[in-house]
Amino acid sequence: MQLPRQNPNHLSILVVEDCEATNLMIQEAIGHEYLMTHVWTVQDAHLALSRQAFDLILLDVTLPDGTGFNFAEQLQHSQHNPPPFIFITGHTDLTDRIRGLKIGADDYITKPFNTLELQARVEANLRRSGRFQATPRTVEPQFPITFDPERLRVQVSFQGPPISIELTPIEFRLLKSLVAGKGDILARGDLIRQAWGEGVHVMDRTVDRHISSLRHKLGNSRTIIEAVPGEGYRFSLS
Repeated sequence: MQLPRQNPNHLSILVVEDCEATNLMIQEAIGHEYLMTHVWTVQDAHLALSRQAFDLILLDVTLPDGTGFNFAEQLQHSQHNPPPFIFITGHTDLTDRIRGLKIGADDYITKPFNTLELQARVEANLRRSGRFQATPRTVEPQFPITFDPERLRVQVSFQGPPISIELTPIEFRLLKSLVAGKGDILARGDLIRQAWGEGVHVMDRTVDRHISSLRHKLGNSRTIIEAVPGEGYRFSLS
C-alpha cells in the first residue's frame, strides 16, 4: 500500500546512491526544486518507502547490499502503484541499459552525467507521470524577501533599497530554511538536512563556509542571518 505524501505542495524524490560525490551532484542539480531524501542501501530505500510516498526514485545499479535491478523488480511487484524510477549508474553496457528499461525504468542515465541534462530528464519524467507543476515564485509576506526558485535569485528589501542577488542552490536552500524558521535557531545538523538532504555527509565547517558566502552576498542586509554561538543560525530582522 502506498502511503499519502507528507507534503502535497512539493514533489519528493528518493535517491538510492552510495557514492557521496554523485549524491552531491544530484543535490546541486535538482535539490532546489524538489524535496530530496538520500539513502545508501536497498534496505534503507525500502524503509524510506514504508514511511512516505515519493514522486520519483533515482536509483544506482550497484549498491552495498544488493542491486538496483533487483530492488526495482521487488518494487514493481510489492506496490500497486510504484513511483516511476530512473537509473543513474556507471553501468554503460548496452545489455544493462536494456535490462533496466525492460524492468520498467522510465530512463537510464550513465555517469558521468551533465547536471542540466539531469534536470531536464527529471522534469520530463515528472511531466509524463502527471506529477510536475512549475514552481512559482514565492513571497514570504512576513519577511522582506522574494524567492525566485527558477533562477535561484532573491530580492531583499532590508537596510536599504531592494537588491536582487543570485545564489548557489545550497545558499538558496539555506536562506529559504532560515526564513521559514521565523526566528527559531536552526542547528547546523538541521541546515544540513534541509539544504543538502537526508543521508548526505557534510561537515559543520562546510555549513559555516556557505553561510559566510551567503552573508557576503547579502551586503548591508547580512544581519538578517544571525549566528548563535554554540547553537547555530537564525533569521532576524532586529
